Amino acid sequence: MAFAVAAMLRFLTPVSGSEVTAGVWQGSFPQKVADCTEASEYAGKRYHLGEGWYEFADGDGATSTVLRALALGEDGSFVADAVLPAVGAVLGAAADAAPATGAAAGRCLDVFTGRVASLLKSLLGGMSPLSMLQHLCDADAGADLARGTAPGTGRLAEVVREEVRRVEVVDVHTHLFPPGFGELCLSGVDELLTYHYLVAEYLETSDGVSPFFFYARSKREQADLVWGAVFNKRAPLSEAARGVLTVLRRLGLGAALKSRSLGAARAWFAAQDPAKHAESVFKLAGVRYAVMTNIPYDPSEIPHWRPAAPAFDRAAWKTALRVDLVLMNDWAGLCAAMKAEGYEETLEGCLQWLRDWADTYQPEYLMASTPGGFTYPPTDGQALSPDLIADVFVPFAHERKLPLALKVGAVRGVNPDYQMAGDGVEVADMGFVRHMCATYPDLKFLVTVLSRDNQHELAVLGNKFRNLHLYGCWWYCNNPSIIADTTRMRMELLGPNFTAQHSDCRVLEQLIYKWAHSRELIAEQLVEQVEGVAKTGWAFTRRDIQQLVHRLLGGGAYEDFMAKTL
Repeated sequence: MAFAVAAMLRFLTPVSGSEVTAGVWQGSFPQKVADCTEASEYAGKRYHLGEGWYEFADGDGATSTVLRALALGEDGSFVADAVLPAVGAVLGAAADAAPATGAAAGRCLDVFTGRVASLLKSLLGGMSPLSMLQHLCDADAGADLARGTAPGTGRLAEVVREEVRRVEVVDVHTHLFPPGFGELCLSGVDELLTYHYLVAEYLETSDGVSPFFFYARSKREQADLVWGAVFNKRAPLSEAARGVLTVLRRLGLGAALKSRSLGAARAWFAAQDPAKHAESVFKLAGVRYAVMTNIPYDPSEIPHWRPAAPAFDRAAWKTALRVDLVLMNDWAGLCAAMKAEGYEETLEGCLQWLRDWADTYQPEYLMASTPGGFTYPPTDGQALSPDLIADVFVPFAHERKLPLALKVGAVRGVNPDYQMAGDGVEVADMGFVRHMCATYPDLKFLVTVLSRDNQHELAVLGNKFRNLHLYGCWWYCNNPSIIADTTRMRMELLGPNFTAQHSDCRVLEQLIYKWAHSRELIAEQLVEQVEGVAKTGWAFTRRDIQQLVHRLLGGGAYEDFMAKTL
């Protein structure tokens, strides 16, 4: 709490004599960005990262007026002796507005004021807020954390929430591309509004607008239809609609939200530099790296990789080689893909085709989504010829030491008229997962399921096979109620040995809301679980919580699984 107040007061401390207009001040920060040479604007206020200044408004100006006594100079100098009285004046005014009686309350305020003043001095002296937060967190890393008298209260719960908020996540499955991949990198408010979740919600109740009419419109016109119906004609309620609002708010577009101005949001997105915007989105979402889904038989993707891919940060953007045609035993589809690139239409030609694409992608793993009703081996007793899982996938996975990530339970084209928005879900037969884990104990499998009804069986399988790793709440399971239930069940069965979430994003900015919403939900499940353990007398430290959070969200369990020897 003291840190939060000190950071706020640091932001509201104006440079001496810098009132720009009535109620608008200029602040300064010591960490300048050397390659920034121009001022920018955000939410109606200007800032210059290269020169180290920003404009801000302070309501009635009372707090910043008091903080002028610190005489903060452009060179970073300030009057150290003025800090404690200024903080006392600000906090005293706040206490007067919500008075607490008694000598004890007064002593608490004095102690708190002193703590805030001490932290504010360090911030004014050039320490960055992030460095200070890291220092404060490290200071109590080994101390036992107390439970509160009521569930979800106390220091233990507080630290769990803090660590979930601050961890850099590893997003193990997305459909995103770096900005250098042109039209494959989906971004902006129109893409957010025409994501298939919202398209399906719009078509549910559209009056006189058929799917054929909708898809014949331009992307902008489709977005206008969705915005008008889902957000204005009816109040937004679904998780997908809430997600768009979270994105706009966190990008600083609160004014556009308040005015319900789609035009203002479009103008803001159009003004962004794609590469810098992508970096900003990763930072806002707290993502360390994301894994793409790369399809070697997709004619729209191939030209971006062959003859050479555009430069991109492989530390932030990792790849996965999609092999659905192999899993589906679609020899005709594979032959067409191989023929288009000049490969022999043989099993050896198929293996060479995969080798060459693996060299191009440098994938983390192989990836496939099972078709509806998928089983392996076939339940009708018919032998497959060829058997692409046995003849291609298994030798290739052994050769390259690549796991197979499976997405199980989608039924494509339940309503073909809805196009991508028309896919559905089934309760899958998980026997093939059990079979493959048992038959190939030296191969690794990562699995997520689309049906809530399959989650329990999958969690039990994860407890029985050391070559199986569970990840995320995929697609229709990426809703708050299911995320909460699934995460709790997995913790109870598997401990911290699974990856709690992945975003499955197709639009860049979805990273912001999917991770913001998931962090809140997963934090509460982790609070309940560790409090239950703590009731036994087991003491948790911040270091313990950091380790748990890193395993569940920060890539710890995933990277351990990927690295371990079977």
